[in-house]
Amino acid sequence: MRVVLALLAAICLVGTAVAYTKIQYNNGDEILRMLQLYDGKTYVMFFYDAPGANRDLRTINDYYKDRLKSEILEPNPDEPTEYMYAEIDATDYYGNGYLVDRLNVTRDSLKEKPNIVVMKDGKGNVIYGPTAMNSVQTSLEKLSQPPE
Repeated sequence: MRVVLALLAAICLVGTAVAYTKIQYNNGDEILRMLQLYDGKTYVMFFYDAPGANRDLRTINDYYKDRLKSEILEPNPDEPTEYMYAEIDATDYYGNGYLVDRLNVTRDSLKEKPNIVVMKDGKGNVIYGPTAMNSVQTSLEKLSQPPE
């Protein structure tokens, strides 16, 4: 019986594997230092404006975050890339303001929709708007190509 339970647990773990590592950080400077390492890792950063009492913005942020995770970051057997992922509150000016400014995230646009920054070895894009998921996918495909 224990063997069966152990086998089921192992199957569940394999089935729930993710293709991203969520970055644990204290402030944006830590993320900026990671980006400056040029370590060959692909970074996907979700910048949002903390919605507070604004339910519409909370709904929009959650919608984009869920789509990003389910459509882009979740495992794809054809794509072995592992992404470094972070969710960054752009309203935390003291903790994340410098990172927001350095990556040219437009604060005004965050009042309507989140921004997604995709980077690898110093190259990347700031993406937002209704076609964000398609643009993120295209950007990731370009970044996965070997340099010319």
